[in-house]
Amino acid sequence: SCLITEGFPFFTGDIVLRQIVELEDTDYALLINKRFHLIKVEVNGNVAGTLMFENSLDISKYLRKGKNEITITLTVGARNLLGPFHTLEQECLFVSRNSFEREGTWVDGRSNLLMEDYAFVKTIV
Repeated sequence: SCLITEGFPFFTGDIVLRQIVELEDTDYALLINKRFHLIKVEVNGNVAGTLMFENSLDISKYLRKGKNEITITLTVGARNLLGPFHTLEQECLFVSRNSFEREGTWVDGRSNLLMEDYAFVKTIV
């Protein structure tokens, strides 16, 4: 699901996602291979961990065979309201003075490195 297309392009704060899954085994890791700021994970009411710079978390010790409740609290910052420029390549993980320029790429007030859809970085979970 994408927060932008779901109607939250300028949302800043926490969104809680909760799902019941039925499992036949307990040997699993949670993998989030999309961009995010911070994710707190709870499994069956237990704090399983936090994801910030890594994209997977072993949740095996919190799982049980049968029904499991997995809760993800997604913390979203104000990235879509602030700079720097949003580019066609992967969004940068940090900002420096070079993040705001695209020297040598501007022709008639436009740079071929920038997206027309300036303000939106997709936060997908």
